[in-house]
Amino acid sequence: MTELQFSYSHPKFVSDQFTGKNTIAVAYAKEDYYVVSIDELQDNGSWLRKDSFFTYKEASYDFTKAEEGKTYRLAVFKKPATASVTPIEDGGGGEPIDESKVREIIDDTVSEAGKSGQAADVNLTAIAGLVATQVQAAIAELLAKIIALGAAISYEGQVEDFAHLPASGMKKGHMYNVVAENGKIPAGTNYVWNGTIWDPMVGQIDLTPFLKSTDAANTYVPLTATTTNNGADVTRLLAINAQGKAISINPSVIVDYVIKSLAEYDILALPK
Repeated sequence: MTELQFSYSHPKFVSDQFTGKNTIAVAYAKEDYYVVSIDELQDNGSWLRKDSFFTYKEASYDFTKAEEGKTYRLAVFKKPATASVTPIEDGGGGEPIDESKVREIIDDTVSEAGKSGQAADVNLTAIAGLVATQVQAAIAELLAKIIALGAAISYEGQVEDFAHLPASGMKKGHMYNVVAENGKIPAGTNYVWNGTIWDPMVGQIDLTPFLKSTDAANTYVPLTATTTNNGADVTRLLAINAQGKAISINPSVIVDYVIKSLAEYDILALPK
């Protein structure tokens, strides 16, 4: 076993170089998910990623993709507490693992992560007894992706109004339908607990700039208005126009109104 030392090379930490197929062991002080890249030295002096694996705090990974005569190093964004490489003498892998057992462990672990929405709630000890450590790394990678997406939405039911949403016991992703409106948020909105607050699943639209129907009735008249109501529509329009507001009406209605008004005052000698 060879202990690896790391040096900083922006924007990551890189380890000592090594060759051949090795079992790579890394451990971090803090419980979290980490990705470890394995870079291969190219003929032009640059480094190219050859392989990678995920770990939750610590992991052991069989790096079997190494080619003879090639040089490798580890590259990480968070420096591990310890890291080492141990040559694989027999090709690694250990005893064959039953595929159904692997699927069962993966399904159970992923289901637990999806329900809780918290990486810390996931127990990976079930895989510890398996010889192939890459299986544990594969599960860690899968869980990291699930947690990164956030908890799945889980419909929990319906409540009368916003005040009746749960104040305790909820988990990230819990969703309730709220029957009554809540301020500017319409009735029937679904609310999801985002880990801090109940977040309405609908955008809020400010309708303040829009004309209300009651205001429209006091501002406009139908373009089909006639003088059959003794010119009440035209009179109202002219009063609105006197306030400096624009009006819109068919000119023929104005003509009919003027002629009728003149006739009522006997200004025009119109036949009776």
